Amino acid sequence: MRQLADVVGGSPRTIERDAARLRQAGIPLEVVTGLRGGYRISARSHDLHVPLPPGEVSALLAALVAVGPFSSASAQSAFSTLTAALAPSPERQQTPPPL
Repeated sequence: MRQLADVVGGSPRTIERDAARLRQAGIPLEVVTGLRGGYRISARSHDLHVPLPPGEVSALLAALVAVGPFSSASAQSAFSTLTAALAPSPERQQTPPPL
């Protein structure tokens, strides 16, 4: 716990409090023991398809930017997926008027 607290610039008590808040919000956390231990969100073994309106996608992108979109492989993948979701679809792209 101390190592995780040092990495994020907090205290072990802050880490515990944040973990408790995540659990109260319904986030399934697992405790990982050992040398590289800490907390992780229990992941499903299959892709989730969660329909999000553009505003929510933008909010998630802003949160990723705040923590560092390239801080992990998962963050980088999420950033790419969310950015692609906001790109205009080919059928909605406007073609420039002829000259």
